[in-house]
Amino acid sequence: MVHGYGPPGYGEDPNKDVKVSYLALSLAFSVTTVCTPQLPELQDIQCGATGVLRLVFPTNKEAADLKKKAPALVGKRVLVTGVLHRQESMADYTRVYMNVVEVSAIPPEADSGDH
Repeated sequence: MVHGYGPPGYGEDPNKDVKVSYLALSLAFSVTTVCTPQLPELQDIQCGATGVLRLVFPTNKEAADLKKKAPALVGKRVLVTGVLHRQESMADYTRVYMNVVEVSAIPPEADSGDH
């Protein structure tokens, strides 16, 4: 669970910026997506890799259980399946985010630590 600031300044003025919380996946490695920066000098800012993915859950009724079970998994090793997308606006919060399809806990006996 990540706690931070949203609009209008995304943390520039904590007294005016909205406080936000969102579920995120902390990775042991960095990921990125295909990206073409507006200018070459913006490569790292616009297209850089990240080790934290904001998790976006479907809003349809059929997927309501998916969003409900995710908070119980905070702080645990999990298997998350989804589609990665490049940040399109500051409201996406992380450089790369994931539209979640499935999330489940990794059983302790299956977690050998070799991942």
